[in-house]
Amino acid sequence: MLSLGRIYADPRLLSSPLNPEDPVKIGEKAVIKLTPQNKWSNIVERQNKGVYDIWASFLQGFGVDAGLGFNFNITGEITCKADELRTQYFDPTIEYLQESINVPSVDRFIRDHQFKKSSFYGDGVKILNA
Repeated sequence: MLSLGRIYADPRLLSSPLNPEDPVKIGEKAVIKLTPQNKWSNIVERQNKGVYDIWASFLQGFGVDAGLGFNFNITGEITCKADELRTQYFDPTIEYLQESINVPSVDRFIRDHQFKKSSFYGDGVKILNA
């Protein structure tokens, strides 16, 4: 589960944080902010377009050029609605981040991947109540 202060190797695997023990306490190091919004809605536009071309070059031996092509453009809207959207977040200080990545399991991940693999820090959560 995504929670504030957790560090993840992959944002799709929220059940496996790099710091499975309690994350560093936010407490005095940063202030957790909460912004509720009632009757939230969002419209997402989707657009798919492309071109398909098929050429029958094998018929050229008979003196025939054949081809078929078409363009497509599909648009649509998705409306998302909720009774309430709560955003909970904090702005970590440099000291807090340093303390968080010095946790043995996080430090080991960073060193095992020679500082080349990304990690993801949970500094905000959005919660929808429908």
